[in-house]
Amino acid sequence: MADQLPLPALHHHQQHGCCFRRNQLILDLYLDQVPNGGSKNQSVVLRPNAPSNFGMLAVNDWALYDGDQHDRKLVAHARGHHMQTSQHDVNHQWFISCQIVFADDSSATK
Repeated sequence: MADQLPLPALHHHQQHGCCFRRNQLILDLYLDQVPNGGSKNQSVVLRPNAPSNFGMLAVNDWALYDGDQHDRKLVAHARGHHMQTSQHDVNHQWFISCQIVFADDSSATK
């Protein structure tokens, strides 16, 4: 990940005299989902008795890393919740809603 991101260019719209920022940031991040054990980063809060765990709801604080190797760095956390939204699909279909909270290097932990 770059140490410092360049400032976006300012573009002017000629018809109305206003200006807006146009920028794009592309990141490849690796999510670490640990549903069980001492280092788990998600927890089921609702488990209805339904086919395929339909309606199961869990909260998550998943770690996001800059790579998938042992020398990876923690970049952010995906904090939110996910819900099983299919009654019949054996592959499961999840609705995920989360915010990406980027880590400050001085306080990042693994």
